[in-house]
Amino acid sequence: MKIAFISNNNNFARAIMAAMKEKHEICQLKTNRDVDLGRLGKLLAWADIAYYEWCDDLLHLGTQLRPDMPTVARLHRFELYSGVIHKIDWSCVDLVINNISHPYIK
Repeated sequence: MKIAFISNNNNFARAIMAAMKEKHEICQLKTNRDVDLGRLGKLLAWADIAYYEWCDDLLHLGTQLRPDMPTVARLHRFELYSGVIHKIDWSCVDLVINNISHPYIK
């Protein structure tokens, strides 16, 4: 399977990416806040599935470019305090991995 691994910060994702690479073909888009939509579009056209390390603007843009693509996103506590999660069309996200451990925040 070809997986598009999309992240603006890999600090939390190194182990996940290493495990994926054992059985799948991975292409990673590392970016800062300025997103090259052309690069993102090419990566999504290449991949079978998209994995977003953060529920951020990259997920928002990616699900607009390819709403039909199988999509996995990892939700960190940080995103809960930003307004971007309200912009995301969650019907385009097939699986959300909850990375929030504190019971009060859940």
